[in-house]
Amino acid sequence: MTATKRTAIVTGGATGLGAAYALRLAQDGFAIAIVDISPADSVVEDIRANGGEARSYICDLRDPDAIAATVQAIEADLGGGDVLVNNAGVYDFTPHENVNFDLWRRMMSLNLDGMFLMTQAVILGMKAKGWGRIINVASNSCFIPPAGLTAYVASKSASIGYVRSLAGELGQYGITVNAVAPGPTVTGTTRGAFPDEESFLGFMQSFVKDQAIKEISYPEHSAPVVSFFASEGAAFVSGQTLVVDGGNAKH
Repeated sequence: MTATKRTAIVTGGATGLGAAYALRLAQDGFAIAIVDISPADSVVEDIRANGGEARSYICDLRDPDAIAATVQAIEADLGGGDVLVNNAGVYDFTPHENVNFDLWRRMMSLNLDGMFLMTQAVILGMKAKGWGRIINVASNSCFIPPAGLTAYVASKSASIGYVRSLAGELGQYGITVNAVAPGPTVTGTTRGAFPDEESFLGFMQSFVKDQAIKEISYPEHSAPVVSFFASEGAAFVSGQTLVVDGGNAKH
């Protein structure tokens, strides 16, 4: 790594949205640190095959000690995190009366606590450099919440409030804080929530009728927004949430 090269940390970057974000930031010239509960070997190989630099770090984002050790390893290997994409998350369709406390805590521990812990772990390094980009991955369900996702929507909505508050604290240090809020997107995780391909595609198509852009959403649709928020061109943009859902008319 050259002295001028910056590093982007992408949580949950082994698959889906996170993988697309990691690949796009690698194209932008960032060294990539993928932090996930599973190995990100295929994404790392793709990045390296195209001349980029990437490493995979196995980490349980619910464990503060594991996060501290992982960030320390990234600092040793790649010089620390200049960009942090808080993408890791889980969701579950469960009617509110059936949401037990264990399920509630599962949503909060990864979607919210993990985001907080990772952000706190990289802030000092960003302050020391006088430059940083923190990007949270929220959801358009914060604005048009569907039934059965109360815990998920609560966690993602909190991440947007976190962005607005933290942006005010960190702007003086050259650090911006923003969020991207994709709509339902074709990923392995989303597909796995349905019993068959027909029901999955029916679910995805159900959103298209309300969209200005009549297409199903893929990870590549929101990756350029992450790229922008991480760029020098976004130096005067902070505390913002950009919804990427084809212009859904319901919000």
